Amino acid sequence: MNNYWKNKLTNEQQLIYDKMLSALNNRQQLITIPKTSDEKLMECFWSVQDDHPELFYVLSRIGCGIGPSDMQVQFDYLYSANTTYLISNEIEKIINDIKNKTNLNNDRELENAIINAIVPRTKYQIDDTNNQSAASALYYRKAQCSGFARGFKYLADKLGLWSICVRGSYEDPITHNTIAHEWNIVKIDNEYYHLDLTSLLSYYETNGSLDGAIINSSDEHLAAKTFWDKAKSPNCNNILINVNNCLEKLSPSNIFTRLYDFKQLILNSAKNNKKTIVFQLKISQYTDDKLQKMVIDEIQKQFKNVAISLKIYSNIYVIMIK
Repeated sequence: MNNYWKNKLTNEQQLIYDKMLSALNNRQQLITIPKTSDEKLMECFWSVQDDHPELFYVLSRIGCGIGPSDMQVQFDYLYSANTTYLISNEIEKIINDIKNKTNLNNDRELENAIINAIVPRTKYQIDDTNNQSAASALYYRKAQCSGFARGFKYLADKLGLWSICVRGSYEDPITHNTIAHEWNIVKIDNEYYHLDLTSLLSYYETNGSLDGAIINSSDEHLAAKTFWDKAKSPNCNNILINVNNCLEKLSPSNIFTRLYDFKQLILNSAKNNKKTIVFQLKISQYTDDKLQKMVIDEIQKQFKNVAISLKIYSNIYVIMIK
């Protein structure tokens, strides 16, 4: 668990954050705080919810009454204490199942296990009242983007994988309207990556598995369609792609616009006896079929008398030397 978004607030907002957190943990309905703007108030509330997905029993909206120098904030609750206890126990079973089957010291394996505990088992359904909490993704199995993001963070917090929820938006490709969106940033092998479970669900429903999916995105990759406050979020520089349920890294240095650079990668990989090579080709003057033939020819030229597996996902190539 981390208070990432609390630390991005002003000192005044952090006092409100702490008072909200204490009230929600104790199921209070009303608190009195110093007068502030609606924008700052909601930033405090959203920060509490995104830092603390275990508060899944809290309704994702608040009421407010304003006095001369202070204001009253009203909270509502989705579930009784008994129902909350039952849901928590069921989620604990998911956590224990992951613990029993996963190397918790392997970030990539742990992230994969959490994703597989959510994506194949949960449907996307918009419901601003019921489907924005961790419980919607992990217990009721119907969630919208915020539910997916908080469900992931709930499990990640319990299992020791660093993650945060990120609020932003994207442009609808058909209507061009700006739509609010939420996803995660995770820390894998001491590097930060974006993780959008809603996007992965769409890939899973189309393809029947996550093989070949870009699981973790870089800032550059995500920024093509999504907007967020980059100044407040960790920098994400690399991509992880799912290959046979393992995560393989695509770094910016392995994205090529020239054949020469690709050939140097294959040559150096052969010299260094590398077993897995991941790269992306962005060379527009050749057709996909032509590029694939050139890649195969170069691999066969440099790697001799070994078994080679080649997988191509769009223009991302994964070579595994056996």
